[in-house]
Amino acid sequence: MIKIFLISCLLFLIQSKSFSQTNISVDTLNFEGKWAVCTEVKFSQDFKCDKGYITYELFPNGTFKDPRPSFDGDGDHEFSLGTWSLKDDKFIIDYYDTENSMTPPMVYKIKFLTKDKFYSIGQEGEGGVTVYTFFQKIVNKQ
Repeated sequence: MIKIFLISCLLFLIQSKSFSQTNISVDTLNFEGKWAVCTEVKFSQDFKCDKGYITYELFPNGTFKDPRPSFDGDGDHEFSLGTWSLKDDKFIIDYYDTENSMTPPMVYKIKFLTKDKFYSIGQEGEGGVTVYTFFQKIVNKQ
């Protein structure tokens, strides 16, 4: 009986993952909602990004809305749409392609600070300055 219990515990530990503060379980996240995106050249553990240069509204079905107006061969649009996904440490934003406009997905390798804040590290241009892209969930204050 003890052997079965120990084997069961071992199998449970092997199949489950342990997440630190910077690697939060996707199951604990509520990615639905609006996320502001900001960029900085300096890292900040306590960044504030309440009003970013982009605000993605993420929907539970894996789609998003970018409220910025856009223009392509199909005409003017009040906003842009696409799909999003979170796989391991990669946050992927993929705008819908049209007959006249095709864009590759944006893949951010991310690190979580909290369940409402994460960031990605990149470079501006080839060999350029290091840039931090911060994402912060916009929480409506009632």
